[in-house]
Amino acid sequence: MTVSKMNPQEVSAAAALDRMLFSQESWSEADLAASLEDPSRRFWSAMEGDVLVGFCGISQSFEQGDLLTIGVHPDHRRKGIGNALLSVALEAFAQSGGRELFLEVRASNEGAKRLYEKFGFLPIGVRRGYYQQPKEDGLVYRLEVHA
Repeated sequence: MTVSKMNPQEVSAAAALDRMLFSQESWSEADLAASLEDPSRRFWSAMEGDVLVGFCGISQSFEQGDLLTIGVHPDHRRKGIGNALLSVALEAFAQSGGRELFLEVRASNEGAKRLYEKFGFLPIGVRRGYYQQPKEDGLVYRLEVHA
């Protein structure tokens, strides 16, 4: 498995994976393609051979940023792919001057919460009804990044 900067040829597969994982709240191909052109956003893909098995993206404005999305194909979970993606994203964020990273996660997503907490993210708040399909609260997490 390799993690690298997402390229335009991977957008279609990333959008399909995102639809499978997040249904109504997924990124469209157009949104992902536009994000690759946005200098404030960076996306990475995890590949096993020529198959996209996961991806993640962050946005950054000066020292603050947001983990926009991270997802791993269900058939490839528990292989360290989420760890690898988040590690690469956090390293790039820190190297570009990022100091404070935020994210939202479904309150029921225990696996994602464990991953984030393993990296030092701490819960700081709740966004009531943040997710719509199905309706659920979003937990807000924050990570203080040290260079």
